[in-house]
Amino acid sequence: MSLLEERVLEARIDAGVKASNLARMVGVTSAAVSRWEKGLVKNLKMEHLFTIARVLNVDPEWLATGRGHKKRHLPQQQRDVEDAISFDQLDREEQLLVNIYRRLSQASRENLKHALSEWHHQSPAKPAPSTEFSDTCQEKK
Repeated sequence: MSLLEERVLEARIDAGVKASNLARMVGVTSAAVSRWEKGLVKNLKMEHLFTIARVLNVDPEWLATGRGHKKRHLPQQQRDVEDAISFDQLDREEQLLVNIYRRLSQASRENLKHALSEWHHQSPAKPAPSTEFSDTCQEKK
């Protein structure tokens, strides 16, 4: 059976996540992740253990004990939500869109989601129209 630090490191590498990104997603310092992976911390806080497991898509029991299956088996809807990438993995244009969305009122968000859903269902095989969205948004500032 492997050690906790080996499982944390293995899961992080398998997920392709940098230690600094894992630290940011868990809400700790990079030094904390380094201590976990070097075996300097024998007992992770439960909140950190479950967050690491969720972020790296491993079973919390496997992460904590080495027992059971490494990969989590989730319902499709939950997998879709948890497959979402973190903000720092987005390119500049995607970050701009997220920031614009966050400034919308709840009613405007609902209208936008409805319009996007309708557009997607009407032409799912067609590529998205090519626009210079970021240039347009910057001109309006």
